[in-house]
Amino acid sequence: MGSPRRPRRGPAAVSRVWTAIEFVLGVALLGAAALAGVLIAKRPGPNRVDAAGYFYVPSDPGSHLANELVKIGSLPVLLVGIAVIFALTIFRDWVRALACAAAPIVAVEVVEHIAKPMVGREIGVGSFTYPSGTVAAVAALAAAVFLVSPRLLRPLSALAGALVVASVGWAVLVLRWHYPTDVLGGVWVGSGAVFFIDALAHLPWLVIARQPPFDNHFRAPAASPRICEASFPRYWPPGSEPESSLPSGSPMAAVMSVRPACRHHEQALRADRARRPPSPPTSARGHGRASHLPSSWPWRWPGNLLPWIRGALRR
Repeated sequence: MGSPRRPRRGPAAVSRVWTAIEFVLGVALLGAAALAGVLIAKRPGPNRVDAAGYFYVPSDPGSHLANELVKIGSLPVLLVGIAVIFALTIFRDWVRALACAAAPIVAVEVVEHIAKPMVGREIGVGSFTYPSGTVAAVAALAAAVFLVSPRLLRPLSALAGALVVASVGWAVLVLRWHYPTDVLGGVWVGSGAVFFIDALAHLPWLVIARQPPFDNHFRAPAASPRICEASFPRYWPPGSEPESSLPSGSPMAAVMSVRPACRHHEQALRADRARRPPSPPTSARGHGRASHLPSSWPWRWPGNLLPWIRGALRR
């Protein structure tokens, strides 16, 4: 019988659907951040979204809670979070572990050295604000935690990550470090970079996992007990023909020649039937047939009528 198919593990265990969703989501978030950066670069001043955010979030630079919350987006916390995520994921999916460890660093570096100088938005003299690097670091860590969490815990990790990101965004607004659109840009860049890099890292593994080995093109398919059980009684009564005397042109001979494991199953079927007590012949359907004959009578298969008669005479 064919060996049961083992479940895939590691990077090949990720589904194509989820990888496609990750890829599209990452591209959409990064595209939204880039589009907003182009618009803000043309008009660097505060817009209506910024005015509404500042109206609902009053300024309080001396807030102790806000100063503590922004530390979540600091470099030491970022490095510790990356180390923990990598350690928890390396033995389950090493590709995801590397992607979720590298993506937050890539997101922060892109924000600080590419996006902010290109947009050129300022609140104070000499400090660029779009997108927020603090919020980008926290959003990247939250997205990485969401990806490495088990499926049952993903809703909980998504909710907790959203609360942490919202808290840090509120803190930078209270301290007046950023505009509200800067916070949105940081969320888009941080989470989008993690989703995009993780999906991009898994694409080659999904393609390789779906490709069959080269020798599978020349290998016979695995035997199935269902095929043996369904095929053998149609051609031979129980114990009528040994394996060596199967007609060369019969479908059963073809099945047993290309499926080696099918022979073992057929022999097990015959041994089981030999242990059963013989039943007295009785008529069935008015044709005088014995009850031990299979329900699929050979003349239902005209091509096998002669081999069946020859096998019955040998008994």
